Amino acid sequence: MKTDEFFENVTNRVLTAIEEGTPPWVKPWATLSIPWPENPLTQKRYQGLNAFWLDINDMPYARNQWATFNQIRDAGGMVRKGEKGTHILRPIELKKAFNDAAEETEESRVLFTPYVVFNLAQADGLDHLKPVPREPKPVERRPDIDEAIARTGITILPDDNRCFYRPSTDTVHMVPFEFFEDAAKGYATTFHELGHATGSDKRLARDLTGTFKSHAYAGEELIAEMTSAFMCHHFGIDGLDRHHGAYLEGWAKMLRDDKKAILRAAGAAQKAFRHLVPEVA
Repeated sequence: MKTDEFFENVTNRVLTAIEEGTPPWVKPWATLSIPWPENPLTQKRYQGLNAFWLDINDMPYARNQWATFNQIRDAGGMVRKGEKGTHILRPIELKKAFNDAAEETEESRVLFTPYVVFNLAQADGLDHLKPVPREPKPVERRPDIDEAIARTGITILPDDNRCFYRPSTDTVHMVPFEFFEDAAKGYATTFHELGHATGSDKRLARDLTGTFKSHAYAGEELIAEMTSAFMCHHFGIDGLDRHHGAYLEGWAKMLRDDKKAILRAAGAAQKAFRHLVPEVA
């Protein structure tokens, strides 16, 4: 598979789901096993677009663990005959040195090449790597989440009827939690607005000037929503259900026009997640 074909496959999958009104990162339940795609053989989490893509593709499986064919074989397992792998991307950093009269400089460029991984549920002989099921966590106010939000240092102010981030004052505005259907949806909305706040010039310095229905606006909303999805997965809650037309229409148009927009959004959301929860990044 070529890299451009990978981007097109991911984008088409997301577009189809958006057009059906069901963004694929929104799950109707909170996961009880592993909330984030990981490779148990390297002890590393998958990142960015890879994490997003594997999380979409873990639906048929009971475990969110992935590895290459050779890694599974070297660990004493064997991918079952007829199982199909899932393509993800491996970043390759290329560096080139330049000499001029003033100084030596080095320029870096990151390229991506697709490779294949398998869910460990597609292999035999690796039962010792099965994750221990997690007990479901209550969706009432969670001290651990409240403390993590407080550690971001981002100011959150009460509002009577709206939730939004205001760049001019660098403040998040939230309606009271009791206005939400449950605390999980309140946290998901908070994470979304905190995702926007990471774009401030004093943090990750994204362009937050896009006007409504512009590609820049749609891209920033997608970054914030994916940041919220990453945060919800990390804390083991389900609160993502904002499927209203303004988001979906904007995302669909942007993704049709730019097949690599999903890669940039996922990368930016990964950086936002790392900024909000640096202790696990």
